This record gives sequence, structure tokens and C-alpha cells, in this order.
Amino acid sequence: MSIYSAWIRGLVLCTLMFPLTTATATEANTTDQATDKALRQAIVYSQNLSVAPLLDRELISRNSKVYLVRLSPNGKTLVFLKKEGQGNTKLASLWLYKLKTKQFKKLFTFREISEIVWSSSSQSIFMAVPEGIAVSRLDANPSPYILKKLDPKLKEKWLDVEDSFPDSLVVQIWDRKQQQFIIQRVEVNGTTKELYRDENELRNFTTDFAGNASIAASRNRSKDTRGEKFIYDLSGANKKHIWTCQWDDNCRAFYFDKTNQRLLLRTNQNADLARMAWADLKTKRLHTIHSDPLAVADIEAVSLAVSPLDNTIKPLLFSYYGDRQLHYGASLDILQHIDNINNAVASDYLILKPPLTGDIGNSPWLIHDRSPLKRRSHFYLYHPKTATLNRPLEGFIAEADADINIIRDEYIAPSYAIHYKSSDGFNLQGYVTFPSGIDLTKAPLVVKVHGGPFSRVKNIYDSVTQLLANRGYIVFQPNFRASTGFGKAYQLGVLRDFGDGRIQQDIIDGTDYLLRQGLGDRKKLGIVGHSFGGFSVLGALAFTPELFQVGFAGAPPDDIGRSVRFYKRFIKKQRRELDEYFFKRVIVDWNNKTALAENTRKSPAANAHKINKPLVIWAGKNDDRVFAVDVKNYALRIEAMEKKVSLFVDPKAKHSPSSKIGFLAYQYLMEKVLADHLGGNLQKLEPKKDKQLIRYLKKNMLIDHNGVTPGLK
Repeated sequence: MSIYSAWIRGLVLCTLMFPLTTATATEANTTDQATDKALRQAIVYSQNLSVAPLLDRELISRNSKVYLVRLSPNGKTLVFLKKEGQGNTKLASLWLYKLKTKQFKKLFTFREISEIVWSSSSQSIFMAVPEGIAVSRLDANPSPYILKKLDPKLKEKWLDVEDSFPDSLVVQIWDRKQQQFIIQRVEVNGTTKELYRDENELRNFTTDFAGNASIAASRNRSKDTRGEKFIYDLSGANKKHIWTCQWDDNCRAFYFDKTNQRLLLRTNQNADLARMAWADLKTKRLHTIHSDPLAVADIEAVSLAVSPLDNTIKPLLFSYYGDRQLHYGASLDILQHIDNINNAVASDYLILKPPLTGDIGNSPWLIHDRSPLKRRSHFYLYHPKTATLNRPLEGFIAEADADINIIRDEYIAPSYAIHYKSSDGFNLQGYVTFPSGIDLTKAPLVVKVHGGPFSRVKNIYDSVTQLLANRGYIVFQPNFRASTGFGKAYQLGVLRDFGDGRIQQDIIDGTDYLLRQGLGDRKKLGIVGHSFGGFSVLGALAFTPELFQVGFAGAPPDDIGRSVRFYKRFIKKQRRELDEYFFKRVIVDWNNKTALAENTRKSPAANAHKINKPLVIWAGKNDDRVFAVDVKNYALRIEAMEKKVSLFVDPKAKHSPSSKIGFLAYQYLMEKVLADHLGGNLQKLEPKKDKQLIRYLKKNMLIDHNGVTPGLK
């Protein structure tokens, strides 16, 4: 069994049991009152801060050169990457830090490393690179070499690192001749072994302790599919169906206890929130291991350790992200370790990585502090024997970053979780960020809508949010219904109601809530968003033109039903599998003409004539999700209606800005149109310093009736 899961590490046993609960009306009212009180305190705190200076937009988005820090399984060595070169280069050097000798060693410089993972032996380092997988062997010449070439167009990919085989990994490749997917083990010396093959792609492939195929999952592909996910036992001559997850259960199996005939699952079956549970294959019943003690969030991560001596698995800790990240221990000693860490490090976002050997009482833990109030990540080692922490990379990071400016922590605007009721009585959550030292009753307010829509906002450092706050805007980021992480009712409580419907109203209700709290000037409201967020921007200007004064939409679809059909084409082109049942159930059934027509009727595309406020649109020329030609056609159509529209098409980008100059252009256009119509601060372009950016903006602005192009009045 592998503990290097792509999403989450598994567990087997837990001594803490938390039942699923539902808050009573009295508890909900108490929570609302506490939220309002906390918000009032935050307002006073923010207004008493010193006004932050106008910061360079590039400074706000810049980050440390040191990243991807990983602790070896034996707890003896840290490995990490350091950005090299100037500007937008993708070169990085790989470094080692020996905990015992406290020495740093540079191994090599390589291009475009997107991930690094230790082998279970702690003697090899695997790296994801554009060609596939490279490896550096510490027991030989550490110079990297390509171990396995992978073609993403054929759905070939790196699946995992093997525990039972010290220096090997598992990949999925495509057999062109047999038209089958092959799961293959690859050792560092290049030796390969086929573990399994199937005509259909299998998800969540897992091996047992002997390194043999154990379990995997796939969608129901029959004509009468209802979106079920089937979990299979792969240990026999033929795969055997052993469990079914329904369409609304994004379940995941992590371990198959074949002796006791049970599966370890992340599941929300028979419950609102996703939790960890044992699925008894004999009785077909679920036995909850752990769920959120606060009953607000789906389980986000679980850590375990595997002992290679006796092949036992020990659960370590469980993580949830409601308003902030919280960790719970699987035993009293782990609870004490978590308390020690929380008492030593003040942070709303700690990633805890206990050792994978099971020796949690002696081996160090890697602690990654991603506090939203710290631009640089802080990396700690927690030593459980002494209950102490240290920062071994602190000096190295300071020296590495000495030649670059990074935003000072005191200039970072804090964000606060808020809770409010929608107009139909549903409890919603979001975050609000305040500009420092400003009268918040008179400040302009910008609603920043997340993409997806099946994603969520977390309280982490976000450069666009910080840019807006630095320019004097209150920034509201709602987790409207369809957002993930808060349970089934939250994500799927409103179906097929996009556009002029309930989901858009959730965003408006949150805006109204803040205004009722005395936050923001009602006459100075703007809305921005990307992808689905851009779709909401078009909708907000069409359906509530009296509320918002201006909008900025990045890569916006104007008809989500049509976009889903295009997305289906995109998925097919990528040779990926689309969960059609889910999209038809949740967004629109594109085979139902009546439903499709109703979806279009409520879309921004059909209501574009109602827009009467300035709108700036960004598109990526090579976007294969929201096609630039569709965005351009929408812009041309509303231009013909004599609307105040501007359209910028980034020639280097796909769905989002991908170059430094492209991201600066994106930020400037947003900043400029908001400043022009809401009165926020603007970092003006300087002819010499910003010569390249000015030229880029002028060259790629296709339509501009808002005067956001430099030099255009």
C-alpha cells in the first residue's frame, strides 16, 4: 500500500469517534451573533491600523525563491527547490539539508520541476518534469536523468511512489497496439513490471503491502448510468465489484483490508459531510471513524504511517477546513503533539506532515506555515521528544531572497470569515478583507467571485485580493452554494439554477449583508471574477445593474449550459473522462431542449442588453475551456448595443495568465477600471519603467470603450 496518495493519506483505526450533528436554531442564532460581534471587532481593529503605502503590483505577487520543501521518510534529510535566474525563467536548483550535520548541499539545476517526491528508501528523489519523470539517486551520481517519458495526451501519468519497493514508482501508460491502459512499476534502474491492465482508465489505483494490484475505481459506463462510482478488488484473476458510491458522493478508497473484508473510505454516504469510515463488505454498512467535530466541513486530509517491519498502519491526524484549518489527533499523544505545535506557531493554516515510518514519538515532523498574514512560507521541524520547533531553512531562505523585494507582513491586509443567511434562509460563509486604516463605512467594496463553480475560497494569501485591499477596497469573497468543502447540502442544495437564479442571489445576499453591517459605500460597488467568477460578473451587471457600478470579467462564459457542452468536448480532446451524469444533474441536461432553453433564458448571454455599467473583459487566446472566439463574440455583440465594454486578449495565455507580463496586464486592467469608476488608488504606469507592459497592453487590446488602454482618453 502506498502512503504517497495524490489527494490524501489513509488511515486504519481511530480511538476518537465524532458523530455527525446538525446545529439547532438556538445554536445557529448564537453563531450569527458571534459572527457579527467578531466582525465589529475586526472593523475597529482594521480602522485603527496605519494606512499601508501604495505598493508595487509586482511586489504584491512576488514570492520566495525557496519552495517544495520535503522531508525524507527516514526523517534525516530535507530537500527543496530554489528558483534560479532572473525574470520569468523556470530554472530551479535542487538542494539537500542534512539534519544531523546541519549542512546544505546543491545537487544540480534543472528546468520546470513541478513536483518532487522522496522514494520510500530516502535514497532517490523523483521529479515531475515536462517530459515525464526524472530521478536523482543520492546513493550514486545525483545528476538527474529521465526515468520515464509520459505523454499526457495519451493520459499517461505518474500515479504514486511504492512503499514495498524502496526505489520505485507507479505510472499509467497507454498500450497503443492493444488499446489498453497499463499500470506499471518503474524502478530507478529502469526495470519495469506490469501490475495491471484494463481497457478503461481506472482511478485511485492502490497496491497491497506486497506490491500487487489491490483496488481501483471507475465510473459506471453503462447506458443507464446514474453517475455511480464502482470500487473493484483487483487481487483476483478478474476485477471484482465490491462497493458502489452514488453520483453525489465523491468517495475515495484508500485501503482494502482483504482479511477482514472491509474498505477504508472517504465518503458522505448517508450523511451531509464527508468523513472517514470503514465499509464492511459483508454487511454493506459504514462505520464512521472520524468526522468534523464542529459539524461544518468535509474531511480534507488524513495522515497515516506505515511500518515496513510488520506492515501495520497507524492513523495519525485528521484535518478539516471550515473557516480555518483545524487538526485532530487519532490518539492522545498525537493530540498533545498538535497542541504543542499550535501553541508554538500562531497560524490559521498549518500543514502538518508527521513521519511516515510510524515512529512519531522520535522522528521529526515537517510543519509548513502558510499563514495568510505571511507572504513567505515558514518551514519548521517539530521534535516530538523535546516538544520543540526550529526553522532550519530560515537563514538559507533569507539569503536566497536577499536580492528581491517581497511584501512585508505588516502590509498584508487580514481577512475574516463571515457567516450570513441567504434570503431563502440558508447559512452561507465567506471572507472579507479590509484595507488598513480606512473608514470602512465610506470605502468602495469589490465582490470577488471564485471560479469553478465547484471550488471554494480559503483564507490564504491571494495576490489579487491583496492588490485590491492595498488600493483601498473592501474585498468580499463569498462561498456561494455550489462551493465545495462544506457538505452535500452546501454544494448540491441548489441544482440547475445558474445565471439569474439562486446561486447568483447568494452572492448578492452576501453583499447586502456587508452593507447592512455598515461596510462599504453602496454607491461604490464593483464585482470581479475569473472563469465561473467571470460568468457571475456578466450576470451581476445584467441582473442587478442598479447595484454594481463596474465589472471585470476574466475568461467569462456567457452561457454556462453551452460552456458545459464545450467543456465536454475539451475533456474528450484531453482523453479524460467527463462525469456527464453529474453535470446534467447539477448544471443542465444538454440533451433536454426545454431545460437547455430555460438555462439560456436565465444566462448573461440572453440578458446582455440589460447591462448599463462599464465592463472590462480578459480572454486567453489559447483557452481550451472558454474559447476566446466566444468571449470575443460576446464583447462584439454588446459593443454593437453601444455598451461600455473593453476586451483584452492575451496571446500567450490559455485559461489564465501564464506569463509575468500577462499577469501584470491582467492586474493593471482590473486596477485601472476599478479606480476610474470606484475611486480606489491606482499605481500609474511609468513610460520608462513600464515600457514593455504599456506596449503589451496597447498591442492586445481589441476593444476599449472604457479608456483603460495606456495613452487612450
